[in-house]
Amino acid sequence: MRFQSPLPWLSAATAAAVFSNTQLAAAQDPIIRTNDEVLQEALLKDIMKSYSGWEAEPSECSASANEASTIFTFDFPGTNAASKWYTAFEKYEEGKFAGMMSHVDTSDNNRKIWTIRIGTGGDMYSHFVHDPTDDTQGTETMPANKHTDSPWNDEVTQMVSVNNNLNLKESTPYCDVKSNDDAVCKKYFIHQAGDYQRDGAYTKTVPFYSPLLAKHCSGN
Repeated sequence: MRFQSPLPWLSAATAAAVFSNTQLAAAQDPIIRTNDEVLQEALLKDIMKSYSGWEAEPSECSASANEASTIFTFDFPGTNAASKWYTAFEKYEEGKFAGMMSHVDTSDNNRKIWTIRIGTGGDMYSHFVHDPTDDTQGTETMPANKHTDSPWNDEVTQMVSVNNNLNLKESTPYCDVKSNDDAVCKKYFIHQAGDYQRDGAYTKTVPFYSPLLAKHCSGN
């Protein structure tokens, strides 16, 4: 995994507020790879054929004049208070967190500064736009995630798979539980992020987040 040093205009105190001391130490070495990271990269390249060789392909993104404009980490930095999440669900975020990426564009008076947080299911659950004068402040563009029984499993950017043969259809051999309308089965779909806390003892105390097989990030 490639770490990139914080931008010069970020003070050490500000950077430490966003990234842990471990990450800052790692940033002193441009490339730090553990056996676990090598394994996860290998898994991705072996399972996802389209992933292998993607770095060699022409980028569709706008080229950045500042090679230090992108910083990422897989270490949980703590909850961002400025995101103003639903307080009762904040305790679940560490279990939800898989990675974080920040981008800083020093042009246009430093107005293009944002951080996204990715869940274990590959969904984006936070998109925080930093204040150009104080990057610890800003605006969270995702909902506060107060959705009942669904901390960061519903109000996130994700894919949803729906079985159209079973979802809200008339009674079928696979539908034992009905909705308020006895003639219609309940909803039948799968969230990329995870499921609701409505599966008895399995999810009553803690939410279930989709498991993460492997993760890898490199370059800018």
